[in-house]
Amino acid sequence: MKLKRSVLDERIRVMESGFKNGIVTARDLDILKAERLLTEQQISEIHAERLSGLGALGILINQNLNENTALAEPVKNAKSNEISRPEIKYFDLLGTKLDQSSQLLQKTRNPKLFGFGQAGYGRPGLNMLKDTFDPYYLVGLGVSWTVLDWKLTARNRKILEVQKELVGSQKANFDQNLSIALFKADEAIKKADQLLKIDEELVGMRTKIAKSSAIQLENGAITSADYIVDLNAATQAFVNQKSHKVQLYYAVTNYNTLAGKP
Repeated sequence: MKLKRSVLDERIRVMESGFKNGIVTARDLDILKAERLLTEQQISEIHAERLSGLGALGILINQNLNENTALAEPVKNAKSNEISRPEIKYFDLLGTKLDQSSQLLQKTRNPKLFGFGQAGYGRPGLNMLKDTFDPYYLVGLGVSWTVLDWKLTARNRKILEVQKELVGSQKANFDQNLSIALFKADEAIKKADQLLKIDEELVGMRTKIAKSSAIQLENGAITSADYIVDLNAATQAFVNQKSHKVQLYYAVTNYNTLAGKP
């Protein structure tokens, strides 16, 4: 829009000179001045929207952003099979936890060997026939084994197996949905790239047409209204190019976020 304003300023300067010399009509000059005012209004609206967007972004990232803040362009990371999503790590850790719980449950049924000992001093000691104070001690080994647990261990292990299958199913479903989302995000990147290639040709073509119309306007071959049509078409081509570039940035950021990459 600022480029359009500069072009209009130049055209108005030339047309004012022609008006003074009686070559250009007042109507043609007024059309250009009205378009210049409309362009100024559009620039003010865009400026206000940009400040609003920067303010909202500043709140999200806890930084003070202003109109002079330069925003970095997102970089497209190379595609790879390595996905760094925290959900995947969570599913893996949960599966490991269930495996360890199952192993621990099995160990509770294994025989347990333990030792014991006791020492003291009393009357009588271990010899109940002696009526004197004597020291004494006892040592030994014991074995503990729960032979029957009424199938409680088997039921608990079955519950753990079902939980692990559920976690596996949730992980598979997440992986599938993530793959679909990554595919769509990659297609969006390709689409934006293709649009930008066409935009480059359109901007060059529309700019060339607008420059040709400017010469025709100065020579009186066309009216200001005809020139404005061509100038707006060139401006719109440039705006579309910027819009598609924003779409590319969004698609790249979305892909990187889905892949868990910075």
